[in-house]
Amino acid sequence: MGETVSDEMRTSHPVYVAPELGIIPDQFELRIEGQDTYHNGPLADKQVYSEHTEEDHGTWEILYRRQRDNLTDIAYTPWLQALDEVGLNPSRIPSFAELTKVLKPKTGWTVVPVQGFLSGRDYFWYLAQRLFPAVPRIRSRANLEFIVEPDLFHDAFGHVPMHANEVFSEFVALYGRVCRELEGDSQKSMEMGRLYWFTVEYGLIEEDSKIKVCGSGHMSSIKESRFSLTNGCKKRPFSMEAVISQDYNPHILQEVLFVMESYEQLHEAMMKKAAEYGIVV
Repeated sequence: MGETVSDEMRTSHPVYVAPELGIIPDQFELRIEGQDTYHNGPLADKQVYSEHTEEDHGTWEILYRRQRDNLTDIAYTPWLQALDEVGLNPSRIPSFAELTKVLKPKTGWTVVPVQGFLSGRDYFWYLAQRLFPAVPRIRSRANLEFIVEPDLFHDAFGHVPMHANEVFSEFVALYGRVCRELEGDSQKSMEMGRLYWFTVEYGLIEEDSKIKVCGSGHMSSIKESRFSLTNGCKKRPFSMEAVISQDYNPHILQEVLFVMESYEQLHEAMMKKAAEYGIVV
């Protein structure tokens, strides 16, 4: 068995099923007031920016600066560029409203606050509508290295930046639509869960003949990002069939990962798989 790793990056992924389903509204309503965001989606929360304490901002700064330094030479360059493009501030927690102002005109995405764990059904509902569900609370200073529930740092630092990338953001929206159509098909849903794990959460990508990290789990975890580039992790070329056939253990450092040629390759593979599933997208 591989080396055990903390659960900090394990819980914002649709493989974790919420104990309850949220209420999907007949009509989605979003309200942005200054730096505050409110909405009526399933298991909705609110981000009232003034409620973030100075300790919260300090925790964000610690996490941001150490992870940004860690990623300088190992992260996919377009991700690093997107990190700057969305305007994340090293010393202040991001306002979801401000992130939306950047993303909406560029790729059509909106960042919305949710309570925490989401069922696959609710998570895919959000993605299909280009709504990225993010937890508006950050881990405590006492739990910088270990957190059981999803938090603001993983969601805003690890996930949000690449939604400024046109091809990646198209893939995620397409993925959400496909997964919604597959609801009730356990085999195909499992396959799509593996695809998300090995691309969005723990993807590797080739850049200038080097392998770089690009998954949100890598981006928000020093241990994961470094281990994935060692010989302890087997790296296989990305193909849809290989990925959806590969099982994984979410509680250990990943021993097998897949290297994409580009996000265009990923999007094209998703389009073909949707057609194979008989889904019109």
